[in-house]
Amino acid sequence: MYGSGDTVDGLNIRRYTPDDAREITDLYRKSVREIAIEKYTQEEVEAWASYADEVEEIRHRLAEGLTLVAESGSSIVAFGQLKPLDHIAFLYTLKEFSRRGIAATIYYRLEEHAVMKGAERLTTDASRISKPLFEKLGFVPECPVVEKRKGVELECFKMKKELHVNKEI
Repeated sequence: MYGSGDTVDGLNIRRYTPDDAREITDLYRKSVREIAIEKYTQEEVEAWASYADEVEEIRHRLAEGLTLVAESGSSIVAFGQLKPLDHIAFLYTLKEFSRRGIAATIYYRLEEHAVMKGAERLTTDASRISKPLFEKLGFVPECPVVEKRKGVELECFKMKKELHVNKEI
């Protein structure tokens, strides 16, 4: 399904490989610092960005489930992960590639995979930044949640989307 890559709008969408981990942690940190600052304090942003300091943990986490990356040339510009089968665990884009439909393209590939595997709904924990995107994708907020990272509280939103799964009778 996503072996060597699939080109969409000049971008190559492919499966994650462990060699991508360092570049993805850099993308994650940069994305959080440059985009999240629009709706979070500097202290919140730095606590959130610190997840990227744990490269080996991220390398392991991204190898689980289905993780897709979008490349422009030889650079990764976005990534998303479905893990477990009914949860969007990551969906990040570099600021200079945001609002171009790249995250939505990755999301739809992940949703397609979830439907194919029989998932009836998807959930995610959306940030204040990604909540409007997830709403456009058909998710509805369930409740706000506060997570703690390095003693800093970070607000996000539990969201869900019912999927239309064709069940044979």
